[in-house]
Amino acid sequence: MSRARRWITAVLIALTLIGIGGCWDERDISDRSPALGFGFDYHRSSGWSVAMSEVRFVQGTPSSYTGTLFQGAGPDLRSAMEDLRSHVGREIYLGSVKIFVLGPGLMENGVRDAIRLLQWNEEIDRTAFLVTTTKDPALILSSSGPAGPNVVRLLKAFETHKDVRDGFAEEPLWDAIRSLSTPGTTFQVPIFDSSATGTTYTNGTAFVGPDGRLSARLDTEHSKYLRWLMNRSSREVLALPDGQQVRTSTVRTQVHFLGSSRRVLVDVAVTADGHLVHASLFTSEVRRHLAGEVAALAIQHLTEALHALQYAGADVPTWKEIASAAGYEDWSLPKSTIQVRVRTTVAPFTSSGF
Repeated sequence: MSRARRWITAVLIALTLIGIGGCWDERDISDRSPALGFGFDYHRSSGWSVAMSEVRFVQGTPSSYTGTLFQGAGPDLRSAMEDLRSHVGREIYLGSVKIFVLGPGLMENGVRDAIRLLQWNEEIDRTAFLVTTTKDPALILSSSGPAGPNVVRLLKAFETHKDVRDGFAEEPLWDAIRSLSTPGTTFQVPIFDSSATGTTYTNGTAFVGPDGRLSARLDTEHSKYLRWLMNRSSREVLALPDGQQVRTSTVRTQVHFLGSSRRVLVDVAVTADGHLVHASLFTSEVRRHLAGEVAALAIQHLTEALHALQYAGADVPTWKEIASAAGYEDWSLPKSTIQVRVRTTVAPFTSSGF
């Protein structure tokens, strides 16, 4: 059993044991909905829509999970939640939710009302994941698919993509709450989408600006290098333009603020090995070539990611803290002139895994 499968199974069994054990606040758990995923969306023409995926552990079935999707709608969030409750037939319990999904309409129009609902709910799991999607949240939470409920596949995907997961705060939901409560602060959420066959995949990073609305969206490739800028990179294989590959070991980024001209130097040190290049073929010429290719590729993508954020008026998360420590209290990425420098050390290929 994979780590992701064990983790999801443990969550579902825990919910079952809670139901056996008694009640909270003098309410029987059987009167509450064991939701694992919950989604919000909003469109000016149609109002609010909410979706909730109940998932139950079923011992002995091929997928081990069975799911039910409930939906509600209304002109405002409160009426949408009431409509959802009428379909569920019992109290909606958000304390069991492990992943919240923000829809594209909500991202465009503003997420504050949805986040505020979660902020004032004391039962919310502080470690719950927060993601967005370019499609209807109900699709990514739906109960269809031969491999079990989509929300289970989404959680497995989020658990499997360690490189993506590590690029975000340890408590992403509460990071969003803190950001919306702090003037001038942005936060980011990963984008996950579902294909027609039910396959869940990562699709980049979305940035929510100080006004609570979508301010920028980076694709999957640029999101990788954004994690470099935030010192949240995992080991990964880089495909170089000449067809060669290297595998990163460490990426260390330092941000330097240069004088009062708002110039910023981004100094990136990368160590890697020549993935699939046998040690006997690893000459000094090959070493220099790979190091140069990695540096050129990284500078290109790092610069493109920074320009995309500048164009959208967004900041790199964590950089405001660095600027503040350096005495730049009013610093913002869009106003800065940025130079990117990448230094690369490439060693022969090793057989050690990820």
